[in-house]
Amino acid sequence: MRIAVYVRKSKWTGRGESIENQIFLCREYIEKYIENSREAQILVYRDEGFSGKDTNRPQFQKMLADMKLRPFQYLVCYRLDRLGRNLADLALLIEKLNREHTEFVSIRERFDTSTPMGKAMVYFSGVLAQMEREQIGERVRDNMYLLAKSGRWLGGNTPLGFQVREKLYGEGKLKKAFYLEVKEKEAEIPRLIFREFLDSHSLTKTAELLAERQIFTRRDRIYTPEAIGEILENPVYCQSGEKAYEYFASLGCQMGFSREEIREEKGLISYGRTVSSRYRGQEAPPQEWIIAQGEHEGMISQEDFLRVQKLLKRHRLGKPGEGRVQNEACLLSGFLFCSCGCRMRPKYYRREQITTEGQRKFSYRCPCRDKTRGRDCQEIPLLGNLGDCLVWKFLMKKTGEEFSLEEIFLEIRRRTEKEKSREGEWEKIRKEAQGLEREARRLTQRLAETEDGDLAEFLKKEIQSRLGQREYLREKANGEKNSFNKKERENIARRYSDPKFLSSCLSVPNKRAYLGLWAEKLIWEGGVLKLYLFVSPELP
Repeated sequence: MRIAVYVRKSKWTGRGESIENQIFLCREYIEKYIENSREAQILVYRDEGFSGKDTNRPQFQKMLADMKLRPFQYLVCYRLDRLGRNLADLALLIEKLNREHTEFVSIRERFDTSTPMGKAMVYFSGVLAQMEREQIGERVRDNMYLLAKSGRWLGGNTPLGFQVREKLYGEGKLKKAFYLEVKEKEAEIPRLIFREFLDSHSLTKTAELLAERQIFTRRDRIYTPEAIGEILENPVYCQSGEKAYEYFASLGCQMGFSREEIREEKGLISYGRTVSSRYRGQEAPPQEWIIAQGEHEGMISQEDFLRVQKLLKRHRLGKPGEGRVQNEACLLSGFLFCSCGCRMRPKYYRREQITTEGQRKFSYRCPCRDKTRGRDCQEIPLLGNLGDCLVWKFLMKKTGEEFSLEEIFLEIRRRTEKEKSREGEWEKIRKEAQGLEREARRLTQRLAETEDGDLAEFLKKEIQSRLGQREYLREKANGEKNSFNKKERENIARRYSDPKFLSSCLSVPNKRAYLGLWAEKLIWEGGVLKLYLFVSPELP
């Protein structure tokens, strides 16, 4: 008998519905009320730090994949809303459970989904759970909008160059409000970052300039290109104005002030730019941002800020593979971080230096250590060939203990084939973008030939419209395309479908794809390689 236990909590609070408490209560219920449970295989799936608004949760998806490979007899959870707060998702899950003859148990509501009445009660409870989630979201959004109109700082990491000022207000019982104000000595750093990026058009060169001048972060570390990019994109540095208002409104942001309320000496402030994802900030789409005027002074003119955003956008459009690991020989590329926080990079030794297997020797090195010559990071390089070998062997042993090779390969083939099916959509978008570009060129040629002023204005607008649509399609394609090209996806699907290819035929990119299904990241610290795996089911 196989029994799945699913537990979830949006964030850690230390109160009664903790993950551990839910597991304990579910196990207690199983022992008391499910016959022959003492010999059952109980698999626990836990998602902590994930909302129930959708099913985009790693352990929830892993549970569905495991259920497809080998059905459970029971699915047990603490409460129905732990599975999710979206009625459509709940209905779909109940149908899947019924098809697999899996009995669903909610230990607090005591539903029996094998009967029409029990199924109806689940759907009714799902409606209430979804309504509750939407009402909570509306209240949070409304409160955030009201606070945004006042320009308050609602907490979090104080932006570079600013400090928080406390202000008392109200009559009788005074209340506190917090606002940002410029911290002049520190403010020179973001100003320098904006100036240098406008001159060099390069995040890397800007980071190198700061390192040369020995300008470090608040934690006394070097500025990485990623950190500089986050500073350049933050609206808090932008002065308010008509152009800035139009820019953020065109992104779909909700504006917390009107055009009549623009005060050009003030800076902007954003709300709702990040969402919680496993306790790490993850950027929300611009349609969910609220942009308001703060009480602080803007550091960067709206014209310079918009030029920077245009350059950053050009960087993203010009690099469809941005963030993709191009390395064909180093397994840990993209996963390995130094203890100082920098992503480690492989560096080859001389060509004549090879291993006994005939591979060229290399090591993973910390960029911070190399750039500062060991001043800000003292981590020694990791021997690359040895590190890759040890991690791969450990991963094979670990996964072999939990699932059969056949189950692993079938799951990976399912995932890669799903990605392959999207190739047609990307090709369609690409062809449509090319068509718009051809139209724009044709209209440009017509514009050069005409002497009619009215016709020229019309043609200019049409050209701008075509080019705007083309850029939108390019962004859409680049945002959706995954890190593997068509040939790589076909190779993974073919090779993973047969376990015999495991040791002899897997290329490093394919091994890296498999590593990504299990490993979240690796950290090299004090000569010890730490591998952080995604939480896997508990086995008895």
